[in-house]
Amino acid sequence: MFFNKEFDMRLKLLMALLVTVFSVNAMAGFMIEPYVGVGQSATTVDLASQSSNEDSGQSFNTAGARLGYSFLLLSAGIDYEMMGVDGDPLTNTSAFVGVDLPVLLRFYGKYVLSSNFDNDIDGLEFDSGYAIGAGFTGLPFVVINLEVGAYKYNYDVLGTDVELGLGTTALTISLPLP
Repeated sequence: MFFNKEFDMRLKLLMALLVTVFSVNAMAGFMIEPYVGVGQSATTVDLASQSSNEDSGQSFNTAGARLGYSFLLLSAGIDYEMMGVDGDPLTNTSAFVGVDLPVLLRFYGKYVLSSNFDNDIDGLEFDSGYAIGAGFTGLPFVVINLEVGAYKYNYDVLGTDVELGLGTTALTISLPLP
């Protein structure tokens, strides 16, 4: 034979590596996923000196998009969301990480980086927020998602710190674009 055993083994290893690299790259790519939906919200107001007040059952509409990168079963990127909560516009910018399972399900989590809640409360500042979601990917072209989120805001009323909590549950339909 023209080649020796060591060279032949290296050639086979190189071929296996090339096949693996090119097949993995075929499953990676930029992702764009617009979504729309409806949901319910609940707000709580905690005063430092009093118990909390709660208001629940307010419906809202939501729309947004996820932009990111997907690689094999994982995806990550930025989520921009617009909601109308209690008649006031709310916009969230979040970082998300997701896992697409081969059994027609996906799970994702969002960490809210910034939130702008335009309402009548002066000095309202965003503190923290997150959301978790699950989606059904068994339909052609669309994904049905159920998402639960929690957001915390702070403001000052006559020298007293007040915490405003917002909990949301949303049902959305998204269109993952390749």
